[in-house]
Amino acid sequence: MPDAVLNGHRHHWEEGGSGEPLIMIHGSDTASKTLMPQMPELSKSFRVIIPDLCGFGQSERVAGLHPSAWIEDIKALAEHLDLGKFHLFGISLGSRIVMGFRGSSCIFVGIHVCVMISEDYSPVGLLP
Repeated sequence: MPDAVLNGHRHHWEEGGSGEPLIMIHGSDTASKTLMPQMPELSKSFRVIIPDLCGFGQSERVAGLHPSAWIEDIKALAEHLDLGKFHLFGISLGSRIVMGFRGSSCIFVGIHVCVMISEDYSPVGLLP
C-alpha cells in the first residue's frame, strides 16, 4: 500500500473503504498489521487508514524519535491525504498518541480510545 515522506521520514500505511476517514493507530511493539483484521468490517462504513508509526512495521526506523513526533506524523498524514475532518482510534501506545491530539488545531469527527484487549489482541468495543 502507500508510502510517503512525511516530516522527513518514509511512512507506510494501509487503506481501504470509503466514507468518513478513520485513522487507526497501533500499539507499541506492533504495526498496522495488528489492526488489519478490523479493516473488512470497518471499511464498510469508513475510509480506514492504518499507518505504521515511524520506527514500526514498514515505516522508516529512526533513532531518538521524540514521542510527540508521532502526533506530528499523524497530522502530516491527514494533511497529505487531504482528510479534513476525521476520526481517530488508538490502542495501547496509539491511545496515548490519540490523547495527545486534545487541544490540537485538527478538526475531528470523533476520538476513540481502546483500553481493553481480548486474548486474540482484537480491540473490544470498537464495533457497534
